[in-house]
Amino acid sequence: MTAVLRSHTLPAPRILVIDDDRLVAQAVRRMFGTWNVVIEVETDPFRAVERIRAGESFDLIMCDLKMPAMSGQEVLASIRAHFGTRADRPSVILMSGSDELLHAADTGDAVLMKPFLVGELRALVSHMMGNRVS
Repeated sequence: MTAVLRSHTLPAPRILVIDDDRLVAQAVRRMFGTWNVVIEVETDPFRAVERIRAGESFDLIMCDLKMPAMSGQEVLASIRAHFGTRADRPSVILMSGSDELLHAADTGDAVLMKPFLVGELRALVSHMMGNRVS
């Protein structure tokens, strides 16, 4: 009898980019290039929180800190309230163009200052997600 070995590859990590500026969100999506990741973009932070509460699973969330309808801090607080201490809480990177906002902010798991370079984004995401991205 011959054993058949099957490759058990992990599904591609899912990343949610939340930014009220669609052009910025799309630029972030493009920065991942050919990486084996699934990028979802949401320009409405309320809708993003709704998707998370409805059970959509993301490995990483990248969220703009300064948005008019709902701040990145409010998004972060909603995510933390939803997941509590559960181990499946996604990591959160807050993105900001103003370091003034960061002094008073709960910065999540990491911060990327806008404008950032592709290499900065990829290094941070790679560090946070380990060998799951490439």
